[in-house]
Amino acid sequence: MLTGGIIGFGVAGQELTHYLNKGNNPRARIVAACDRSQPRLDLAAAEFGLRVTRDVQELCGWGLDFVMVTSSNSAHREHVLAAAARGLPIFCEKPVAVLLPDALAMVEAVEKAGVVNTVNYSLRYTTQADQIQSLLQRGAFGEILSISYERCRPNGLHASGARHWATERPEESGGWIVHHCCHQLDFLYFLFGPFREVYCTTRTTVPGGNTEELVFATGRLRSGAMFHVGDSLARLPYEHLVITGSRGSFASQLAHPYHFDRFREEHVAQDEVMSFECGWMRMRDRPMRSVEHFFDCLEGRATPVATLRSSIESLRVAHAMLASAASGTVVTLDE
Repeated sequence: MLTGGIIGFGVAGQELTHYLNKGNNPRARIVAACDRSQPRLDLAAAEFGLRVTRDVQELCGWGLDFVMVTSSNSAHREHVLAAAARGLPIFCEKPVAVLLPDALAMVEAVEKAGVVNTVNYSLRYTTQADQIQSLLQRGAFGEILSISYERCRPNGLHASGARHWATERPEESGGWIVHHCCHQLDFLYFLFGPFREVYCTTRTTVPGGNTEELVFATGRLRSGAMFHVGDSLARLPYEHLVITGSRGSFASQLAHPYHFDRFREEHVAQDEVMSFECGWMRMRDRPMRSVEHFFDCLEGRATPVATLRSSIESLRVAHAMLASAASGTVVTLDE
């Protein structure tokens, strides 16, 4: 059985440890944790029986088979470089970094070390992504004309009294675009290719206005397809994805608690219902496909779907969106 360490024992690190250890996963166990917070280390030791340290270099020297980097976004560079220097395979939480130079340094380090690395862009592993890939492979869309994708993580806005850490500490998270809207950006890149240009506007209820809570962006992909993404922290949960092609269109819609996907060809008068599920989190209580895929890669049974290198595009576009929102202009993404 593989043994691993968690670097950053916050919510994500605890969820992964619970999934592997409490769920009696037959493939791997978390045996060590590193965090800057002593209360979190105390929890790791008391609740999960983990060996703990505040020193990432120390953890990486404990003879582990892999590490999972779930620390604050701004700390990912330090932790990935420490693991790569020890030749440890890396499962990294998204976004890969806050700043592009940090992300590029991480890519250089893991590729020089030749270590397996995957990024937890979980939307790549959904039933929804599987369905869209199948439609693309059989040419059901024809030419992709437009993609519109809106999501809300129903945390609540600052004005309502809610406090999400990403908007409370933007210097560590990169802000809501870098921290969360990156999911949609990576999803579009994964399925439809790189971006050409973007125009973005944002709003916030955070005093001082130095971090975004609501995001709208539009532009074009290099393929010529139009795109729109929206992201929000408001209380109302929603997720709406519409892909329009010259031959057919796909829609995935959440009307809480129901989630349904459908497709219709241009010459057909009736929808093809592709799935219908009940529940806000469609993957809850199911295998974490991104995690299981990481272990498949370690065992040589798969090639990484999302890597540090492939995750550069979503970070590039996120920064282009920030620049556009600040300037009020369209930002072009060159090579």
